[in-house]
Amino acid sequence: MYRKSFLFSFFLLIAIFFGCTQRPALQLDAASSIVAPLSHPQPEFKSFKGSGDIFISYQGRRNSGKADVILDSNNSFRAIFYSPFGTQIGVVEGDSVGGRVAMDGEDFYIFMDEKLGALDYTWAHSLTLSEFISFLLGKMPENGTILKSRPDSIVNESRRAKLLWYTETADVTATVLRRTETLETVEFNYTSADNKHWSVTFSAFNDGFPREITFMDDSSNYVFIRYDFISAQQVS
Repeated sequence: MYRKSFLFSFFLLIAIFFGCTQRPALQLDAASSIVAPLSHPQPEFKSFKGSGDIFISYQGRRNSGKADVILDSNNSFRAIFYSPFGTQIGVVEGDSVGGRVAMDGEDFYIFMDEKLGALDYTWAHSLTLSEFISFLLGKMPENGTILKSRPDSIVNESRRAKLLWYTETADVTATVLRRTETLETVEFNYTSADNKHWSVTFSAFNDGFPREITFMDDSSNYVFIRYDFISAQQVS
């Protein structure tokens, strides 16, 4: 009996201790300062080399592999996606005028300001080739201008705080770890012209650069890239 009473008192003290030491709710002004660096002009790269993993799901059929993403000093871009066996499963190429996309059995040439409509994803019907390449290089939509404004609201959860912006073009959610006040994810949610929802999410930030980028319609249709290595030179 004494043992049970002691254990109960011990765990009760622990619960009280952690309850009393919980971080106070993150306030809007403090939260805004965490995402503020992303609202600055996005970096322009003179060159960029990144490699890592890619995960593709189309109608629930999932594939994974490796990715090499390269931007040369002459502004020539190419991203090559490989299967686990080393065979090429996708290519995105572009320059200042246009480019080529080969993925999911489609292979087509388009101008930089044309939509990726040949790919059967809602996000592809909404993004131009230029925007897709920009996001693969870790740049925020609309150059991060949405994040310049004060969030419309903030929701404090037990471990995280969510900053919310509502605009005519997108609903944006930035997730911050309350304990360390570090940014976890920034998710841009859109509605297409035919009233379908899609999103692009940036996460795993390192020195302000997202090492994970997800283009998603839903849990069965998405493209996710995770950079393990990045070497970039910004325009001075």
